[in-house]
Amino acid sequence: ASIEVFFGPKCQASAFSEANVCYSVPAQWSDIALTSIASGSIDAEYIKGIATVIDNYGGKLVNLQRLTDESIKCVDMRVLMDTTKLPAFKSATMEVARQFKIDVGTQPWGAQRRNKQLVCFDMDNTLIQMEVIDELAREAGVEDKVVSITEAAMRGELDFDESLRQRVGALKGAPRSIIDTVKSRLVFTEGAKELCALLKRMGYKLAVLSGGFMELATHVQQTLGLDYAFANTLAYDGDSLAGNVVGQIVNAQRKADLLCTIAQNNSIPLDQTVAIGDGANDLVMLSMAGMGIAWNAKPKVQAQAEFRVNQPCMMNIRFLLGISDEDVKALNMEELLTTACLGH
Repeated sequence: ASIEVFFGPKCQASAFSEANVCYSVPAQWSDIALTSIASGSIDAEYIKGIATVIDNYGGKLVNLQRLTDESIKCVDMRVLMDTTKLPAFKSATMEVARQFKIDVGTQPWGAQRRNKQLVCFDMDNTLIQMEVIDELAREAGVEDKVVSITEAAMRGELDFDESLRQRVGALKGAPRSIIDTVKSRLVFTEGAKELCALLKRMGYKLAVLSGGFMELATHVQQTLGLDYAFANTLAYDGDSLAGNVVGQIVNAQRKADLLCTIAQNNSIPLDQTVAIGDGANDLVMLSMAGMGIAWNAKPKVQAQAEFRVNQPCMMNIRFLLGISDEDVKALNMEELLTTACLGH
């Protein structure tokens, strides 16, 4: 398919040299999917920029297709590339994408990316648009003390276990009712409900693995129809918070261990798992999963994660799994395309 078919006459198919379009895989080359995702629309100049990078690294374009029907929000390219040049090629495509404020991901081409079976989500600032412990601190009147600790912990500047103990300790004596107050004003991330509904229909197992608290994680699980919820357990002294948690803290390693346990219990290979999160507490989980996605993440997480999505709409994550608008419609779920993140 030519570029002009998708983007009009301003971007000619000749942006790719004729010699660099092929349909067989040379020996010792990688067969990859290059997925570009925009919150708005991808234009011809971006495609020409990526075409230049493919040519510069001697790559071969096999196919180019859009995964959206109404707008050009996502473009999938199948590219053959000398494996030894792949790291530099990825860096070059990311630089072009950065200039156009587009997210780009590179992964092996084939059925495997469409055959993921488990997705594990972080909760705070991933599935929901708040940091729960900061909201609890606000209700308890100790916001200033807690927020600074949270920010340092999420940047990876403080040991998570100790920072959690300090923050929960600051809540000692607060009324138990603040849990319900915070729960009542949870704001779900745009597209989270639609993405979870789609993945459930497709047979995925879904989990929320949170460094926050079970009272909120259970609510998120029930609202989104998730299969699993794991988080920290707050201790109480009558109708007040006791200022500590009980049981094993859900830190970075615990999240990764839970991902592995859930996968094992469902006979799911690790390479068919996905992890999505935004903070330093998610890094081990992201590296453990077959696909680790930094979602509007902190700089340290963006730098280390294999995939990055920096957009308002969580539904756009589906493109990295190769799920097109046509696929959604085939599942008789096309209403998700009209309710999820209009304009994003």
